[in-house]
Amino acid sequence: MGLLAALVLHSAFSIQHSAFLPLLADATQEEVLRSIGKNVSEGGDSGRVLGVLAGVAGAVVLLVVVGQRRGGGAAGPKPLHSHSRLMKEVLRTVPLKPAELKQLKLLLQESRARGGEAPVPESPLTLVLCPSVLLKSAQGRSQKVNRKVVAGLARKLGEKG
Repeated sequence: MGLLAALVLHSAFSIQHSAFLPLLADATQEEVLRSIGKNVSEGGDSGRVLGVLAGVAGAVVLLVVVGQRRGGGAAGPKPLHSHSRLMKEVLRTVPLKPAELKQLKLLLQESRARGGEAPVPESPLTLVLCPSVLLKSAQGRSQKVNRKVVAGLARKLGEKG
């Protein structure tokens, strides 16, 4: 905002200065000095100019305060703390069919039921983001999980990464 105010003031003075250049070019040095002396001794509208400057400064301060209130939070997207919202956000970028997502959930359930020494991921998102974990989870035998769908999913996700 400060840059904008400085630009406005600079342009106002430039316009005012350039408007009197042709008049000063034709005048002699004595006429210019007399004119300057006359303008200085008048003292005329200084209160009005100060009032306008104070109004402009107040408007700039008001705009800054309103801008800070409106943009109160930090810049950038809000963090997703909901598992389902995060899942929807990721699924917008990763083209998974509902059947593939269901197979991932079944695979996680089967992995948890089996147990084992390796830690089991908590979310299907882990399997989507890391195809190697998906392959390790799919190594066990299961009647519910369709291995063809999981293998195709692993290939599709492996190509993207």
